[in-house]
Amino acid sequence: MEKLSANFIPELFKMVFMDKDVLFLCKRYLKYQFIPKEMPGYKVLLREAVAIYDDKNIIPSLGFISQKFSDNDAVQEAVDEIKETDKPDKELIISQLEAYVKKIRFKEMVNKIHDLYEENKAEEAIFTAMEESKEIQEISLRNAVGNFKKVFRGFEERMKQNREFREKDSTGNKVTFGIDVLDEISYGGIDKGDTVLWILRSGEGKSTVLKWHGYRACMDGKKVLHIQLEGGVSACLSKYDQIVTGHPYMKVRKGELSEKEMDLFRKTARDVETLLGSDIEVYGFEKYGEASMMEVRNIVLEYYKVHGYFPDELILDSLDLAVTGENAQVDTNPNFLKYRLQKNAQRFKDICNEFHIAGITATQASNVPVEIWNSPDKIIDRSYTEGDKTLVKTFSYVFTGNRTQAERDNNRLRIYTDKLRDFKQVGKTYLIATNYDKGAFYNAKETIAMSGYLNPIEIQKVQKKEKLKKENRVKNDV
Repeated sequence: MEKLSANFIPELFKMVFMDKDVLFLCKRYLKYQFIPKEMPGYKVLLREAVAIYDDKNIIPSLGFISQKFSDNDAVQEAVDEIKETDKPDKELIISQLEAYVKKIRFKEMVNKIHDLYEENKAEEAIFTAMEESKEIQEISLRNAVGNFKKVFRGFEERMKQNREFREKDSTGNKVTFGIDVLDEISYGGIDKGDTVLWILRSGEGKSTVLKWHGYRACMDGKKVLHIQLEGGVSACLSKYDQIVTGHPYMKVRKGELSEKEMDLFRKTARDVETLLGSDIEVYGFEKYGEASMMEVRNIVLEYYKVHGYFPDELILDSLDLAVTGENAQVDTNPNFLKYRLQKNAQRFKDICNEFHIAGITATQASNVPVEIWNSPDKIIDRSYTEGDKTLVKTFSYVFTGNRTQAERDNNRLRIYTDKLRDFKQVGKTYLIATNYDKGAFYNAKETIAMSGYLNPIEIQKVQKKEKLKKENRVKNDV
């Protein structure tokens, strides 16, 4: 039996652990004997992937299987090969697999016809050739995975799946932005597997907005992994401490909090741990250029090894500080900046999709004329992205932060929705209040006072608080 090419297998399995269609096709068509005996680790990966798919109807995590067979060298070698393989084109993978399946079926048919002929069964051999040739010609892997979707006949099934998803995970699949207007227009936040890109000028708050997202997700009960690519862990933790306590950065950095202020922090920490079961964990690098996207992926896997689950949200501060790890020329030569950023963006998306994580990162806007950034009537869009404006294509959400000198002085910022996958509010600008002095990218109270805006989720929270206050007053009166 002719085996699959040793070069093709890692690309095929890269897609197996990323795309349910490819996993289904391998379950149906890929026999263990098609994999060369010199690659036994892939046979184990196929068996486990199919078993989990049959049991739970989900794509299994490559990290999960790797951890399960941590003492199997063949599996670990296969996992490493898959990690190092770039994501191939799905359509090409399906086409190559289909060509291979047809080739195998054709050889099987030829052998069967030959045996029948040698047994003096010429008519049966002719009939077999006619029937099986037709079957081989009609093999379509795209049809097998249902790539042709029926609008009317498929409606009932889609509605059933939507109801099941809503009942099973009405809010758990969403990770809040922590900015009222963004949570409203996205119907609750970011879907896991999706990625968000912020574009801001240097010094205008890239790190501040990323930490704000991490903090708000944590306070909403989500588990957050923050990877700091420059500046070290200590400074990053101090900024988070500032957001939580609401005190000036240097006061927190020097540890000048009173005992009463420390008690408030301790209470918040206890609530987060016992009531929400969440936290923010920071992994940092001291210098620019130390971390590649492969190392980012390995950190996510290490998080899983420690906790037994993946984080709900991955914060990467920031995309323009990561390197590809391919070679020094790509990672240090300014002429390759566009390639480096696009490669890192795609790998960031792949990581979040593979481990079912909401991902948020940022990059720098460059060469923005003063008449653009310092005008309240103009905004920064993707065209000012450092490197290349097409960087945004892998992201589901793209926002830009805009503020003039006057807006900065008055703690105001305009959010421009450059890209919103599936939502109609794209291309709109929203004014918010900030409080960078206390680490807050978003000041909800001031924003509401300024614009009268309050989204439905916050209205419910306010109403609930008022109801509890009223009930407590009645109890006290009694």
